[in-house]
Amino acid sequence: MVVFEFLKYQHFIIVCISSKIDRILYNKNINTLENEYAKENP
Repeated sequence: MVVFEFLKYQHFIIVCISSKIDRILYNKNINTLENEYAKENP
């Protein structure tokens, strides 16, 4: 039972971390696209 609770908690942590990483990468991509667009259309 304790192991199951631990696995559930671990899964929750992994989901949180991966969604944070996804958001960081997404924001980086948006910034890059905006910068490229600004370069092409001064």
